[in-house]
Amino acid sequence: KKLFNMKCALVTGGSRGIGRAICVKMAEMGYYVIINYKGNLTEANNTLDMVKAAGTDGEILQFDVADKTQIETVLGKWIETNTEKVIEVLVNNAGIKDDTLMIWMKDEQWENVLKTSLDGFFYVTRTVLNSMALKRYGRIINVISTSVKQPLDGLGVSNTIRGAVANWAKTLANELG
Repeated sequence: KKLFNMKCALVTGGSRGIGRAICVKMAEMGYYVIINYKGNLTEANNTLDMVKAAGTDGEILQFDVADKTQIETVLGKWIETNTEKVIEVLVNNAGIKDDTLMIWMKDEQWENVLKTSLDGFFYVTRTVLNSMALKRYGRIINVISTSVKQPLDGLGVSNTIRGAVANWAKTLANELG
């Protein structure tokens, strides 16, 4: 089956849950789907099977969004070597929640959530942004919580990061629009 001009959608955290549903929807829309996952190869392959069943094709791409070096080497190399494929849609879905009340929060919790949810957004977006800007087309979708509008107790780090991503998305739209 002919693909949609090899226009691709990259979904971070695409192996399970909301990310999996987004991958299937992108496949139904005709996109070649790049399914990012961190460690669960079995679930990533299950998502790939669902993408294929939805009528298109895709591939899995393993890298940890919390690791700048992995993003630059794995995703950067993929972009460099797959010149016939264009990431037209980026869905920043990967994220973790490891919150508690601030008084009990450990440094490791803060750092892990910050690296995965905020650094991941920044470094993945920056890596694909250049090709989108050169083509003067692209879509970036950030999956965030409704707690941005109404912060929830005990979710301070998640509330903070989601708010930062939402505000940066608005800034990025202004910068590139």
